[in-house]
Amino acid sequence: MASTPSGPVTTINHTYESLNKSVLQGADFGYESESDRENREESVKPTRPFAGASSSGSTTADTSRRHSRKRILKIEKGRKATDRPPDGIKWSDEETTKMLECLLGAESVVFDSLRTNPKRAFMKVAERLFQGRRSWEAVKSRYERLRKTFSAIIKQESFTGGSGDPDNVESRTGAAQVHKEGESVFDLSPAALNKWHRIGWYMLFNDRWGNHPGLSQRTERWSGQLSDMEVVRIASDDSEPSDSLLIRPTKKVKLEASGVPESRQKRTTASPKPCLEMTCLQTNPAFLETTSNAKNSRLELLKQREQQELRSQEIRLVKERKEAELAEINAKVKTAREILATPDMPEDLKEAAKSVLLQYLT
Repeated sequence: MASTPSGPVTTINHTYESLNKSVLQGADFGYESESDRENREESVKPTRPFAGASSSGSTTADTSRRHSRKRILKIEKGRKATDRPPDGIKWSDEETTKMLECLLGAESVVFDSLRTNPKRAFMKVAERLFQGRRSWEAVKSRYERLRKTFSAIIKQESFTGGSGDPDNVESRTGAAQVHKEGESVFDLSPAALNKWHRIGWYMLFNDRWGNHPGLSQRTERWSGQLSDMEVVRIASDDSEPSDSLLIRPTKKVKLEASGVPESRQKRTTASPKPCLEMTCLQTNPAFLETTSNAKNSRLELLKQREQQELRSQEIRLVKERKEAELAEINAKVKTAREILATPDMPEDLKEAAKSVLLQYLT
């Protein structure tokens, strides 16, 4: 019978068995058995809160529901944005006219809101007129641009005359100074002004904002020529048309601080100076002959018209006289017939009645 090993051999066997057991159970080496894994998964499963527990679970559900709703609204908003054209497309004249008529027309229902609450007015126009194709910001931007253009037109019309020189560059330096100060400078062409008057934009703005102090301003107008040459006519029958004009320079004038020339006449007794164009026309023989012929033709037409009226009056008088004579004759004939039809009438009356009838018949 073999003896049981002891000593170092026994110690090694026990150590090997304990290592096998540890490996099988997954201990000390990071491994876990199948039962341990199931127990761990059960321990980390969320449990349903009971009635008296905190409402953190319901708060989380409400938050997720709110995020879902925001996501849906964002998708719908993006879909609507793709269905309509962007606000950056160019405005047509027809759209601009409809917008201005809706805002500034005589029958506009949003003009009061435009003065008190412009944003509400622009929103109404964008909703009712364009039905979402244009945002209220685009309507506002277009309207503000047109209003600035109208203000520039008013300022251009409110010019100041006087003895100024049209060749100086004060207007250019003034525009450069205004642009340097941050204000917008509009270069209005005759085509743009004609378009404003032709389409009716000027009338719409002028009816509503023509007297607004922020757009219009009262400007002094002084009489005087723009040229620095003064024209004086010398009356002479023997002189030629070219010799009847004497051109001489005018006196120097002082400039005020605002750049407006000081008037040489009093404002209350300002008298216009002779115009070079009218002086040339008055000394032109062809022009005088044409004017004289036109006046003679007009006089002849007036005389013919007067003669036609006189003839028409004579014809009317003759017609009225003949109608009166015919009515008198008819009355006499009627009376004569009545006399002859009455048996008790005297013979002299019957003879007179017969003569009247005989005269009427012949």
